[in-house]
Amino acid sequence: MSADHYQREYHLTPNGWVPGTSRYYGKIQGEEIPRPDDAVGTWLYDEKQSHSFSRPDISFTMIWQNDRVSKDTIVELRRRFSDP
Repeated sequence: MSADHYQREYHLTPNGWVPGTSRYYGKIQGEEIPRPDDAVGTWLYDEKQSHSFSRPDISFTMIWQNDRVSKDTIVELRRRFSDP
């Protein structure tokens, strides 16, 4: 079993990043947060630490894309707002 495993969704909107649902070992922390209606995409921040003294493995991966929004628009918004 890993020493730590935390995940959080982030939704990119025309006004910037909106934090979404977070999970610890797959269990929702707090409440489930719905995706905003104006989201152009959702990314998953995933942080795993295999041992107490090891460095965490971190990834930031797109898990959903709004089909009505062009990839160019998403690229421009990512450029404008960077990563959360």
